Amino acid sequence: MCISHKYNIYLVVKMAFLSGKNNNFRFAFSKPFIPQEIEDKYSPVLNRIPGNMCETVLDFLNYSIKSVNLQVSPNAYDPILQRDRGTPYERLSRSNAYPDALFNRDMTITFQLDQAYIIWAILTEVFMYYYCDGESKFIPPFPGMEIMDCYNKIMYRLDFNNVLFTSVSGLEFDFSSDSVEQKTIETTWKVSRVDVNFEPSRV
Repeated sequence: MCISHKYNIYLVVKMAFLSGKNNNFRFAFSKPFIPQEIEDKYSPVLNRIPGNMCETVLDFLNYSIKSVNLQVSPNAYDPILQRDRGTPYERLSRSNAYPDALFNRDMTITFQLDQAYIIWAILTEVFMYYYCDGESKFIPPFPGMEIMDCYNKIMYRLDFNNVLFTSVSGLEFDFSSDSVEQKTIETTWKVSRVDVNFEPSRV
């Protein structure tokens, strides 16, 4: 019994640290992201799409998210090499750059294109809205990302501060093809600061 009990504990601990799955995360734009004027403009269009189950433009946008690619890892830095005066000895020391300057802060969010490429039109209008906004150049409270373990319990959270919407990829039309394919559109974002909050769920 004692051996079996220890073995069960080992299995539970090991399962909590299995390799992460690509879909073990939560990410969705919050309500302030879509301006009311864009919501009013595209809501009637969405209601005409057969089989559409999204009540708002925001729901439609979140439903269309295919993947989120984060490049927020620290870059390699060049150590500083110093030679002691009058000796053949050299010393290495770390870079004197501020820690935040070592991090990449790029994000790519990929959306799955719908049947009429409406998602591209929505994203383009949202991009222009924030680019031309005279009050604030940053996106309003940007959604964080929650990373979960194999039991769908939160392990840690990424919070993105002062985010800029920097691009929307183009579209490709082709008269020679009439096949239905899964097509995507990419949007890029620049983050001023990324906070990693390790707060594993205790439930």
